[in-house]
Order: sequence, then structure tokens, then C-alpha cells
Amino acid sequence: MTSGYMVVARDGLAYGPLDRDTIQQWYFEGRIDRNSKVCEPGKPKFRLHEMFDLTLWRAALVNTAPPGAPPTLSFQPKTMADVMAQENERTPGMVAAGILLAINGVLGLLIIAVLLLFKLGTPGDPGTFFVPIVDLIVAVGLLRGKERFRRWGMVRAVLGGGLFLVRGLFAPPTALGWADIFFQLVFCAGIVALLVAESPARLQVGIGVAAVLVAWSGSFTTFVVVSLVSGMNELQSAKYAEPEAGSVLEAGFEDLELGVKARLPPGWALITKDSPIPEATLVASHARSGCGAALIAEPVLVEVQSLDEYLSRVLQARLKEAPDLKETGRADVNLGGNAARTVETSWTSEGQKLRGFTTACKSGWRYYLLTGWCLDEDYSRAFAQYKTLAGAFQIDGGKPLTEETRSEKPSRKRRASKK
Repeated sequence: MTSGYMVVARDGLAYGPLDRDTIQQWYFEGRIDRNSKVCEPGKPKFRLHEMFDLTLWRAALVNTAPPGAPPTLSFQPKTMADVMAQENERTPGMVAAGILLAINGVLGLLIIAVLLLFKLGTPGDPGTFFVPIVDLIVAVGLLRGKERFRRWGMVRAVLGGGLFLVRGLFAPPTALGWADIFFQLVFCAGIVALLVAESPARLQVGIGVAAVLVAWSGSFTTFVVVSLVSGMNELQSAKYAEPEAGSVLEAGFEDLELGVKARLPPGWALITKDSPIPEATLVASHARSGCGAALIAEPVLVEVQSLDEYLSRVLQARLKEAPDLKETGRADVNLGGNAARTVETSWTSEGQKLRGFTTACKSGWRYYLLTGWCLDEDYSRAFAQYKTLAGAFQIDGGKPLTEETRSEKPSRKRRASKK
């Protein structure tokens, strides 16, 4: 039989070793409660109600005479096996955190399902799948009153907040991006507030719940704003792609004089009127990725040493309209069955950062220039669609040039047909 216990009182300090009568008296006086930690010196801590039968204590307090006198009952502490087998008691903080994490997990899985079901995109990284599942597992443990899940919930919140902060440091700095990270950190802080104390006060529980609700509201608002901005950017970069404006979706293109054939890949729209580039032989746009593209064919009036020199002259001419145009890389590619070179560029226009990719080849008596453009944030998906379009061309040089043709501007003759 142990000679005493260590007790963590409501003031947060540890006292002891104390005998059972003293612990009982402190319970009657309110210095400790049913969730206060009790342990034998050097052994694991358990809650008061797990070590002693508090029902007998309360009954003794009511029935004893005179009122207020300490009861004189014999108290038998529970064995270690009884304690380990007993279900842990849920605290208000654990219940609140469990409910909130369960809601967060379900919402996360629903968002993933909607993205995949309606093909609106794919989740950004594996963590998008992992986090909702972890939230649901931790939520079940908290609602069942498992003490170890209280610690796991805090670990989830701290690691989650840290990962969001690190991602913000390495991601392109945008106001909306930092706003989303801020609200994610508020969510994690709210969960920590609910779980950090073994017996949180009502005010602490209220603050934690309020923080999570504020975080959800802010994240939803940020999501709506990001969606609106993204939609506006997509319209800006693909504003000529609307079928009503004179485009033909999934169109075939053929110009025998220029020797160009193409069957536009799915999602590309061929512009048949109101072209934004009058000198272009073909103008097309991929609305979903925000990529625009144009094909320009021009006669070989001046021989150059290489395609790189030709591209350098093209970039030099574009500097007049975009003085901050910068080259970001070149690569060997194939265009319409001909050896070609691609140059990537970046510049700003009306306060927006743009990306460009231009591919040049020479066939017969002409240079062929396929140039594409998009907003900087659409680069990855837009460039992928641009390469798909480039692979759809067949270029054989076309008809020989006459002296009259050499002095004319690039041809505008075309024939488009629906599949």
C-alpha cells in the first residue's frame, strides 16, 4: 500500500505526497476536481476519478454528520489494471476539438470528391488527401475520450501550422496566398487552445471554438476571392476563345499555299474573326488553361545563320512593345516535322506578369513562328497545352514564292472546318 500520492491542483502546481484523506478533503474544498492528475511518486499520472470512486466520496459528503465534517469511510484505490481498462473521460475541449476536426475532415474529403467528380482540377499535393483522414481519426479518438488523442491532436495542429508557414515562405508571395495561410494558422491555434489544457476553462474552450470558426469563414472568403480572380485572369488571357465571338472548337486548319495543316487538340478554339493578331495565319486559344497561340508564316527575305539568330531578331522586335521582356530559356524541339528552336520569355503588361513561348522553324521558302502566351500563374498548364498544339501541326514549306509574294505581308488565307 502506497504511503502517498502526488496531486496536480487546480492552480497547476503539483503537491505531495498526500494521503487519501487529504486528497478527499481537497476535493471537497474544490482545490482539485475529478480530472485533476494523481499519481504515485515516479509512476504514470491518472485522473482523480480513475484512481478513486468519487460516487462514494460525494455520498459520504452528503450523509456524514455533522455537516461539513470529513467522512470516515475506508477508500480503496483502483488497481492499475482497472485504471488501464477504464475508458478515459472526455473534457469539453476534447469534445469541441473532436467535433471541429470531424467537420474539417468531412469538408476536406467532400472538396476532393467534387474536384475529381466534376473534373475541376486535381488536389495540389498528397497532403490534401492525408490531412482530412488524419482529422477524422483524431476526431474519433477525442470523442471517445482517449487521452493520447489529445496529444496527437496538438501534434497535428502544430505540424499543420508549421507546414502551411513553410509553404508560404517558398511559394510565390501573393496577398491572397498569405491570407489563406493566416487563416490556416488561426485554425491550428484554435485546436491547440482546445487541447493544450487537461481541463480547459469555459473561456478557453470558447476562444478555441471562435478561432476555428473565424478561420473557416476567412478560408471560405479567400477561396471565393481566389476563384473570382482566377476566373477573371482566365477570361483576360483567353478572351478571344468564346465560340460566340467567331471561333470553331476542335477545328481543322489547312493552308495549301503556306503548306500548313493542323487538327486542333481538344479544348482549343480556332479564332475565325476578330483576330487579336491581324498578321497571323492562325490564332487559337485554350480557355481552360488560359493559353493563347498564334502561327505566323513569313518569307525568307534575309538569310540568317541559325534559328537562334532568327529568334533573337524576333525578340529584339518585341522589345519595342515590351521593354522589360526577358528571355528565360531555349530548347531544341520539333515543329510540324521540322527541326525547331523554342525560346521562353517573361514580361509585364498592365500590371500583370505574363509568360511567353515561341517556336521557330524553317521549311522551304518560309519561316514559321508559333508563339504562345499566358498569365504567369497559369504557366504550367498553359505551356503543356501549347506543346500539345505544337505537335498537331504539319508544315511542308508550301508553294514557291514569286517576286510579288516576297514583298507582301504574311498570308491571311485559311480554311477551317468542324470535325
